[in-house]
Amino acid sequence: MSARDLNPGVLGRLRSALSSLRTDDELKPLIDARDEVLGRYRPVFTPEGVARLSAEEFRDFLMFRNNRHWSGLQRLGPRVTQDMGALRRALLDLLDEQIPINQRLNRLLPGGRARVKKLGKACFS
Repeated sequence: MSARDLNPGVLGRLRSALSSLRTDDELKPLIDARDEVLGRYRPVFTPEGVARLSAEEFRDFLMFRNNRHWSGLQRLGPRVTQDMGALRRALLDLLDEQIPINQRLNRLLPGGRARVKKLGKACFS
């Protein structure tokens, strides 16, 4: 879908929302942290990085002080990392860009239930 396919009113609202996000004082630190967080975690979430991913490293990512965008995810860490083989396979499925994202998410949430305990919509948002 391109911008041309959107209703002009919808496009205007999206542009307005984006503009307000850029000036929102509460969101500015989150936006500013993006490059630092990506620099730290981009290598972790590659096929090679996932193959070496430890439970501790994944739980560290779930901490707000590290990911700088999502709070409360650290509560999921012990359950999500309980079966690291299943977590690694799920993350590799999520990273497979040869498959459309909706199909990848459906694989991880078959029938709406998380394939890996607690690795659900909250973690994928």
